[in-house]
Amino acid sequence: MPPGGARIPNSKISAIPAILPRWLSRQVADAQQILTFAAPQGTPLSQADISAVLAETGAGILDFNDGVLVETRRLRGWKLLTNDGDMTRGGIEVLTTYAPLLAACR
Repeated sequence: MPPGGARIPNSKISAIPAILPRWLSRQVADAQQILTFAAPQGTPLSQADISAVLAETGAGILDFNDGVLVETRRLRGWKLLTNDGDMTRGGIEVLTTYAPLLAACR
């Protein structure tokens, strides 16, 4: 057992992929609803393509946090230094040795 916590049974871990699409769909729908009556003002988020990030998140293509990181760097012209194994969204300059991300950024 890990220090300070209970071990998750393998049977529960294998059930996670089955519920993930439905859970993601609800989270994306909630975020889209919030965006219908709230708009970020005077921040880089107001210029970000949050709809595209949410669509990719809902489709299981992109982790939402990764999408926000990429959008922030795209808007500011910054480079991203990462070896994140699930980061595959391109469109910015990336410093990495992770081959799938390098391919997405070409």
